[in-house]
Order: sequence, then structure tokens, then C-alpha cells
Amino acid sequence: ESFSGGFQVRICLAKVLLQNPNLLLLDEPTNYLDIVSLRWLKSFIKDFKGEVILITHDREFMDGCVNQILGIGQRKIKKIKGTTRNYYNRIEQDNKIDEKTKENQLKKKEHLESFVNRFRAKASKAKQAQSKMKQLDKLDINEDYVAEEYLGFRFPYKDCPSKNFLKVEDFQFSYKEGVEIIKDFNLMVKKGDRIAIIGKNGKGKSTLLNLLAAELTPSRGELSPHPALERGHFGQTNIKRLTETNTIVDEIYASNTDLSQSAVRGICGTMMFSDDLANKKVAVLSGGEKSRVLLGKILATPTNLLLLDEPTNHLDMESVDVLIDQINGFKGASIIVTHNEQLLRKFAKKLIVFHREKVEVFEGTYDEFLEKIGWEDENSLGEGSENNKKSSWKNNKKLRAEIIKERSRVLGPLKKESEKVEEDICNFETLLSKKNEEIITLSSGGEGQKISLLSREVKALEAKVDNSFLRLEELTELIETHQKDFEAQLKEIGP
Repeated sequence: ESFSGGFQVRICLAKVLLQNPNLLLLDEPTNYLDIVSLRWLKSFIKDFKGEVILITHDREFMDGCVNQILGIGQRKIKKIKGTTRNYYNRIEQDNKIDEKTKENQLKKKEHLESFVNRFRAKASKAKQAQSKMKQLDKLDINEDYVAEEYLGFRFPYKDCPSKNFLKVEDFQFSYKEGVEIIKDFNLMVKKGDRIAIIGKNGKGKSTLLNLLAAELTPSRGELSPHPALERGHFGQTNIKRLTETNTIVDEIYASNTDLSQSAVRGICGTMMFSDDLANKKVAVLSGGEKSRVLLGKILATPTNLLLLDEPTNHLDMESVDVLIDQINGFKGASIIVTHNEQLLRKFAKKLIVFHREKVEVFEGTYDEFLEKIGWEDENSLGEGSENNKKSSWKNNKKLRAEIIKERSRVLGPLKKESEKVEEDICNFETLLSKKNEEIITLSSGGEGQKISLLSREVKALEAKVDNSFLRLEELTELIETHQKDFEAQLKEIGP
């Protein structure tokens, strides 16, 4: 009972894994795990001999340990083999077909209703009108299809006349006397910087971000911001600062009272709180909804330095993708605390690393950090390990390059064919849609012979689509199998 909620979740996860089960049911197991634990859990699930059913919004984690995806959408459940890329490609295709089918059905309904209304009273056309009414009764319109709503926004940027935004000199911080969390830390934040703060839980990552946000005062050292610096801070504890009795509209407006009512409503809409949803009280919102409100508050005021603490927590996969795109498109500088390896790989150009009982700046990407240094807990290193590691890295570099070259040789043609098959599917389905439209147009004119011919063409196209999807699945499996083999070879060599 003395542990925090996050630690309690981790204790529960440890208990489950130690029970030696043959089926694991894991609901968001990555929540509250630090990056080293995340990497360990991904490896554990990958090697687990039983079955695993997993719910997660972490795309990289999912792709690293699953081979099939059950997707819930449009009141349906679809099971698709492969990674999230296969899944979203297939869903995009299916949605296009559903949307076009519904559009065609509605056109046909409109045409039939028009015919019935015009000729119902005419004796000469009564029989045909009755036939059309029967067709109307049988017409099954997919009313369930509704286009999915996704997060959509852009961080507003305020120009700063200098390239140097923020200077940190000789930072030191401790909560208790003698226990230094941060010591002798220096950093220059410049325009365009993409910096990630990484490390285990409890080492001081959020503390450092709060120091950079000027919400904490260092024990020693200087924080020198440019006079034109405007921070946009998304902190883990900021959710607690939301006023429970406020509506979402109230909270956004409180961030910038110069905004018009329509501008506030616009921000609410981009955060997926349109119309009456924007009038919901903060008290009834879920964790994910509160996170979106906090992002909305940042959007209310132009900034040039984003300070984001675990911004992907509580966001669904599509929203995480949008967030990554918008952070990368931001003209200012960004500093993010995250355990999400997808975000790290797509975003970070520089790292602030909490490890080996210190905090230091690494000039490079996350993959370069893993290759050159790595997490100490993932390596059994003895005396002189640093020298051994550097020597080993040099010796293995050639071998890794050879494996990577072979991987490109094997996977290149397969991926090229996969892209070609995907393109063929798009073309077949576009043609299929046109043929169906022609059939609908001809159906009112009694063009039986042409309709029969078109129907045969439609059937042939549908067969091509089905065969193409089968080939796409075969290619996906082949690519994944080879990919895993090459990953295993690279893993065996080590960093």
C-alpha cells in the first residue's frame, strides 16, 4: 500500500509473468514502464512459448512482438496478419470500398425513389414502379459506416529573433540534502532542436523538464532563457491543475483570454471535442481526454519551445502518429520525456540520458545511442567493459554491414513486389467501383445484355482483388520471416 499506482501496476505485471501461464492477457502493459523495462518486456513476449493477447497503443512495441492484429472499427472486428502497417493499409482499402459502396447505394436509392414517386400514379408504369419499390425494400444500405474521427492540429509558433533559445549552466538539483538528482548539467537549446530525455523511472527526467520549464528552482546553476522565449509545457502533474468544475471550453479559454469564442471552439474541435462534447466538465473526462485538453491549452498560445512529458500516454495509435508529425513540423525547439521508442526514432536528434548514476548529453539519434553505448542493464559487462565494448563494436561493424547488405538484397525485391500488389489492389478497386456505378446507371434502362457483361467483369475483378490480397499476405509473411532472421543475426552479434 505504500507504493504509487504506477508501481502497483508493475507489481501486478510481475506477478502475472511469474505464474508460468500458457496464455497471457495483457491490457496496456507498457503503461508506467520505463524504457529498459519496455525493451525487456517486448523481448519476453517475443520469446514466450504460449499465446499472447495484448492491448497497446505503442506501435513499435506492438510491431516488435505480435504477428496478428485484431482491429475494432465500424462496429466490426477484423483480424489481419502482420504488423500495424499491414493492418492500416488493409483498413484504408476497406474503408475506401465501404465509403464508395455506401455512396453508390445512396445514389441508387435516390434514383429508385425518384422513379417510384414519378410513375407510381401512372397505370402504364405502375408495374415497373412496384418492381422498383421491391428493389428499394431489398436495398441494404450500410448505415453503420461512418468516417473515423482523428486528432488534427498544429502547434502555433511564435518567432524568436535568436537561434539560441535557452542556456543551462552547471545545473544541480536535490530534493533532500546530500541526494543529488542532477549534477553539473549543461545544455544549449537552439532553434530546431529535437531533444529527448530518456532513462529509467525515478531518475529525474520529469524533474529536469520542470526545471527547464522554470517550475522548479535549481540548487545551483543558471537558467538563461531568451527574452522572446515562450514555453509550452505539458507535464505529468499538469492534469491535476485542471479545474474539475470547468468545462473543456473554460479550460482552453483560461489559457488565452484574448481568443474569440469561435477560436476556442476550433481548438476544442481539433482535440476531438466538437459541438456539445466541448461543454463536458473536466471531472467526467478520462485520462486520455484530459491529456487532449492539456494539448489544447498549449495550442491556445503560440510558443517556440515545447516541453512535453510523456505526451503519448493515454493517446490512441492514430493520435500518437499525428502528434509525432506535428512535433516534427514545429518550427521551434522541442524537448520531450518519453519511453516510446517509435517517438524516439522518428523525433530525437539529440538525447539527454539518465544512466550510470549521472545525466549527460548524447549528440546523436536513439539508434546511434543503442549502437555505441546502449543500456547497461541489457549487457553483462565486466571490468574494462567500456574499452571491451568499443573494441567489440569496431570488430562487429564489418559483419553487421554485411548482414545489412544481405538483408537489403533479400528484402528489396519482396518489398517492391508488395508495393506493386498494393498498387494493383487500389487500381482494381477503383475500376471495380466504376463498373458498379455503370451497372447502377444501366439498371434503370433495362440494358440487360450490358449489365450481364459488366457483372462478369465485376466478378473477375473481385477475384483479382481477392488473389492480390492473398499474395500480399504471403509476401508480408515472407518479409516478416526474413526480417526476424536478420534481426536475430544482428542481435547475436550485439551492438
